[in-house]
Amino acid sequence: MVISTIVLVLIRSWLEPCRQSVTPLVVTELNVFPVKSCGGLSLKQASLDELGFEYDRRFMVISNEKNMFQTQRRFPSMAKVRMAFIGDDLVAVHDDGSLPPLYLCTAPTLRENVINTVEVLCRPEDVVGREFSNPPEQKEVTLWRDTINVDLVSPEHDAWFSKALDHDVCLVRTKALNNHHRPVSQNHGSFRSGSHVGFADGYPFLIASSASLYDVNSRSTHPVEMSRFRPNIVVFGCVPFEEDTWSKIQIANVLFDVVKACTRCTLPLVDPTTGKRDAYHEPNRTLKIYRSINGDTFFGQNAVHCDVSGNIQLYDRVTVLSTKDEPQAHLY
Repeated sequence: MVISTIVLVLIRSWLEPCRQSVTPLVVTELNVFPVKSCGGLSLKQASLDELGFEYDRRFMVISNEKNMFQTQRRFPSMAKVRMAFIGDDLVAVHDDGSLPPLYLCTAPTLRENVINTVEVLCRPEDVVGREFSNPPEQKEVTLWRDTINVDLVSPEHDAWFSKALDHDVCLVRTKALNNHHRPVSQNHGSFRSGSHVGFADGYPFLIASSASLYDVNSRSTHPVEMSRFRPNIVVFGCVPFEEDTWSKIQIANVLFDVVKACTRCTLPLVDPTTGKRDAYHEPNRTLKIYRSINGDTFFGQNAVHCDVSGNIQLYDRVTVLSTKDEPQAHLY
């Protein structure tokens, strides 16, 4: 037992220099997903609030029968619900064009920062869902282990998503920031006291690196895009899975606690361009070969922001301020 432990330590000490970047780290993607598990938007600049990036996962689809959150795990076709703009209005559109644009919110700053904005050309009267329920009807819903109070958007929004998914569902949204209460789990480390999260699975941010994706694809005969993993922030310049070792980082003037490796479910199997599951079971098949611990697979890191305001831009420098003594996920 002692000899095997010494050998493991020696192997890790030999591998460790290979897991440290020697070039500057920079941000190469910033993404938000206004409706949980639907299409996202890539940004030039993203602003933070108490829950994470503004506009990220502030709407969510729930089942009518159990008031439980719904994702591409059950409805892969949610990937075919895209985000677009009509002027400054953020709308949801369906890939097949069978549904009219659905109004979500007016967001001029978001529109200014979107890369490759999808503009919908239609008459203003063709947009549905402009009238939200006022005052909003409240509902108690289940999101993983959390039971939270949310606002229903409107019957028109419910009908639109029910047609899009061919299932009886509702669209809900987070309450106003000062009334939304969903504390981030403290089970995996210490971070900013009073941290809350919107409708993301568990943490306000998912951070991944382009080197890690390259490493996964280099081991697979069927490579995938980063969009399968739906990260908020993508970092370039590190070695594969170096992010496993990060504990605290700084991007521009914003500090982040990197809390834990992200456990991957079946959602990365869904191709966001088609809304169908991968016939080759990638990237999960490859991850299970060498990124698996106790049956769970890992890609990316969950993080909590230490500052409740600030801005991050593409190509901002990423500085690693401290590292973990024992990362949760390993290359070997």
